[in-house]
Amino acid sequence: MDVKSKALFYRTAQIICCLFWALFAQNAFSGPESRAVLHPQGLLWKIQKNNQPPSYLFGTIHISDSRVIQLLDVVQTALQETDVFAMEVILDQHAQIAISRASFFSDDELLEDYIDTLQLDRINQIMYQYYGINPEIVNRMKPWAVMATISSPPPESNKTVLDIQLQSLASEYDHPVFGLETVAEQVEALSGMTRAEQLWLLNKSVDDFEKNMGLLERMIESYLKRDLQGLIQEQAELMDDKSSIDDRFMEKLLDQRNLKMAERMIAIMKNKSVFVAIGALHLPGKKGVLHLLEKAGYQVEKIY
Repeated sequence: MDVKSKALFYRTAQIICCLFWALFAQNAFSGPESRAVLHPQGLLWKIQKNNQPPSYLFGTIHISDSRVIQLLDVVQTALQETDVFAMEVILDQHAQIAISRASFFSDDELLEDYIDTLQLDRINQIMYQYYGINPEIVNRMKPWAVMATISSPPPESNKTVLDIQLQSLASEYDHPVFGLETVAEQVEALSGMTRAEQLWLLNKSVDDFEKNMGLLERMIESYLKRDLQGLIQEQAELMDDKSSIDDRFMEKLLDQRNLKMAERMIAIMKNKSVFVAIGALHLPGKKGVLHLLEKAGYQVEKIY
């Protein structure tokens, strides 16, 4: 798969992460005791247990901003020291086909069957102006796929996101590449929602689009400062405290994925040194991957 195709795929496959960020934000600030978040700062962590070879966990942000891409220089040494590379999902042609099939209606259904004309016009304008997707294609997309696209930062021309560049760098080092999840597992997190829930989230993403774009620069700045708690706080501004959808899906969309990724990391780290790259907001918190590894007996040390 060429770089352009990978970028198009990744924008769709990883858009689930945008919803996870919002859900995690509400969870992180849901009570007074949660203001102090475990592991609130740091992107690159050394992971080690007993005599096992050291591994590294790096929190990514799924955008192609040039300031973010410069972090490749920071993590390059750690990546070179490891035996294998692991990311949320392997980005290959099979994954591209799978996410495409999941994102589109397979029968005679159309998005216009579920969205009023005025809202559909707003969706089409956003999708074409910011993402280059024409109305004919949008009309065949499922509500969750449109919502997830609109919730993602618009792609930059001829640039690929940090995760893809890490995958390419790992390939240059001849590192085997592992996926901690399958495309099917990621897609099911959103496609498993009811149609009404998907439509609610889609309408909210359209209503919040300008606010989302306004927060993007602040999020990038917090990320570059390695301020995970700052990222959480900024995402909390987008939450609707009158909705119960995020609460109902919190465990499935975030907590269960963290458990799964930690378990699969541990299985690899028993025999190999691994460099793991996952979304930064999977790292902190009582149910974050870092603390799950600590509970499994691993020492975690902030490197950067």
